[in-house]
Amino acid sequence: MALPNATWSGYQIVTVVSRLTGCGGDTQTRSAVLDYINLALWEISLESSWDWNALTAADITVNTGASDYNLPTASGSAIDAIYDVRLVGAAERTLFPTDLREWDRFNQGEQDAVATPTHYTVFGGQQNGTIRLLPTPGAGDVLRVRYYCRQAAISDATASSLAMADKFVPLVVFKSAANVAGWKTPERVSFWEAKYAKALARAQDVDRVGPDDTPTFIPQVQHARGQLDMTNLTDLDVYPRG
Repeated sequence: MALPNATWSGYQIVTVVSRLTGCGGDTQTRSAVLDYINLALWEISLESSWDWNALTAADITVNTGASDYNLPTASGSAIDAIYDVRLVGAAERTLFPTDLREWDRFNQGEQDAVATPTHYTVFGGQQNGTIRLLPTPGAGDVLRVRYYCRQAAISDATASSLAMADKFVPLVVFKSAANVAGWKTPERVSFWEAKYAKALARAQDVDRVGPDDTPTFIPQVQHARGQLDMTNLTDLDVYPRG
């Protein structure tokens, strides 16, 4: 079940950013403020893989002998980054990412092999991306892709909303105010950037989970900062001191 969108509409966000930055309410000014708000949204999306953009694609039917499948491209669900890929049918398993060129070099002379896929690669993720299963499926199955979608824009309308919890809206307001200040009152940019930096640090910490009472396990939200680096584990990662 999807979480509810932010309470404030696009119209309210444009209004409050306009007030905070001393902008008038005329149509031309509000249009400029809206542009800076959407720029702020895209800047914020570069800071982290935010949970509000986490989606599960509709299950994909895997056909025998077919390796390439389309990824979501619709507005509001266009793919930005893969989280994980799994076969959830008869051959249930996790598929691992790989680079197609490296796969081809490793499998020279065996590229016509048909078997149960173990890996995947994504090509053209920013332009009508496709996912390729490797090796080519030798039987039908079901593919499930969880991913982060691209950050959606808003409009200056009461019907417009952001797919995020209310507690994250200050990020948008403060970063937008900094952007508008760069246009209208440059001396105020540092003020709004400081408020944004504080809100960003708090937002990025929201999903972090602290150590348990016992030292045997440190739970982590899978996308959060501080997650275990399974490629470069240290002794303290495996046997944490608590």
